[in-house]
Amino acid sequence: MTLSAELPQALWVPHPRREAGAAQGTGPPLQLTVKPLSVDGLSTRTDKRIYFDWNATTPCLAEVRQRIDEVLADLGGNPSSSHAEGRAARAVLDDARARIAGCLGAAASEIVFTGSGTEANQLALSLRRQGSSSDDRHRISSAIEHASLIEPLRDRMASGEQVSLTGCTAEGWVEPQEIAQAMRPETDWISVMLVNNETGVIQPVTEIAARAQASGAVIHTDAVQALGRLPLHVDTLGVDALSLSAHKIGGPPGIGALYMRHGLELKPMLLGGRQESGRRAGTENVAAAAGFAVAVDIAATRQPRETQRLTVLRDAFEAELMRVMEGIHINGAIDRRVPHTSSVSFDGCYGANIAAALDQAGFAVSVGSACHADDPRPSHVLEAMCLTPGRCRGAVRFSFGHATDRIAMERLLNVVPDIVNRLRSIR
Repeated sequence: MTLSAELPQALWVPHPRREAGAAQGTGPPLQLTVKPLSVDGLSTRTDKRIYFDWNATTPCLAEVRQRIDEVLADLGGNPSSSHAEGRAARAVLDDARARIAGCLGAAASEIVFTGSGTEANQLALSLRRQGSSSDDRHRISSAIEHASLIEPLRDRMASGEQVSLTGCTAEGWVEPQEIAQAMRPETDWISVMLVNNETGVIQPVTEIAARAQASGAVIHTDAVQALGRLPLHVDTLGVDALSLSAHKIGGPPGIGALYMRHGLELKPMLLGGRQESGRRAGTENVAAAAGFAVAVDIAATRQPRETQRLTVLRDAFEAELMRVMEGIHINGAIDRRVPHTSSVSFDGCYGANIAAALDQAGFAVSVGSACHADDPRPSHVLEAMCLTPGRCRGAVRFSFGHATDRIAMERLLNVVPDIVNRLRSIR
């Protein structure tokens, strides 16, 4: 069945912020008549709960679990061993590496398996051109990066290293010109994430890379939230390094990857054996790598169709919220977002209270990055966008995945206005 048959024209609800002069509180009613996508029995609804926190993690796909079980059952060797059992494990690891590299347009030897996206980001911090000097390094990144990158950069700043963190627009967009203006003769490393994990805004990495190419600086991007949401090809992006994480696309937790272009060198964080060509010591998790490769293949296949399907659902969700409620704001550039993310601020409420009330009602949402779930401070991303303190505190992140369907969206829309109005009434 074609996509157009599954997504009737009634679903294409104009987004209020896309319509010039459209007033908040007006617009057509939500008409979610989309036929839910069948995903091997997987559903966002388990025991009547509904999951809207796909940016935090995703359910492990059945195909991934099956592959992991097969590897664990069939292989007992260490991939670094030279005997038959070790060679069999090495073959599975090499196949996984090649499949992930193929989805990126990279060579298998350019992929380093890590324990997480966090580790991949921090391993990328040491990347440099072969033969380059270690003196007077200057790094550039943005103030909206994931904590796994921005915190070690701030630590380096506190230690006296040269680091520049650029700002962003009110819509969460890092201006390439700001990156260019921050560059110095000694700038040798630049990193801007491809998709922001809180707002879903797609950053202009290709343009930033093009402007910086002549400088010889290493260009890195955190693509953890972009995998499975955008086409990823390292040459098209123009990057030298790229970080990934398996559990964001239905893969197993506890494994990530760093793409590093030939001609770069790094300082290993973990010392010991010569695993990963001397770039990361420690016995590789072969089963997880095999599962990661399956998840990458599935994500790449689904991505075009899911982008269209979720764009319709997310835009309809936001349009209906703005039709029936006052005092709400969509955070981030409307036309520069992946469709899997909707960051909404509610005036007169704390986002944490809305998330807690929704949790009690059976809905899983977040107020931002899961890594900062216990941090009472406002989102550093929304603060970098210079939003008002109230808008920062009132933000809730709704994120969607391949099992999000119209029924889940309608149920969410049935409870959000009542919860917000009740919380507003008891201020």
